[in-house]
Amino acid sequence: MYGGGCGRWLPHQVFRTPGQILAQAASLEEGQKLFTIARTSMAPLTQPAHYGTPIYAVALGCDLKFSKDICYADSNLNIKSPTLTPIGLGCQVCERQNCQHRGRPPRGHKLRFDLTRRRLGLFDSTH
Repeated sequence: MYGGGCGRWLPHQVFRTPGQILAQAASLEEGQKLFTIARTSMAPLTQPAHYGTPIYAVALGCDLKFSKDICYADSNLNIKSPTLTPIGLGCQVCERQNCQHRGRPPRGHKLRFDLTRRRLGLFDSTH
C-alpha cells in the first residue's frame, strides 16, 4: 500500500531494548485506542556469521478496553488513565503535523519550505 508503519508505534521502538517486553497505549487519528505489547526476537543463525543475526519485532495488540485483562498492562501502564501515544497508519496517509518520526510527507500535500522557521519533523506541508 504505502509502506512502513508509524515510527511512533511500539514495534519500531523495541530495537532499543532487545529482549525486553514493552507495552504501549496508543491512539489513532480516527480516535481508536489500542494496547500493544512487543519485543524483539532473534532468528537462528543459518547464514555465514558476517551477514549478522536477523532481529525481528513481534507485536500483539488489542483495543485498549481489553488491556485490563492482560498481565503486561498492569506493570507497564496506568490503566485508569494511560498516556496515549498518537500514532498513524503510515506517514503517507497520516495527517498529524509536526511529527519527529515522519519519514515521508502526507500524500496529496504540498511541501512548504520556510528557512526562518524550525519544525520538529522533517516535513512541513499543507493541503
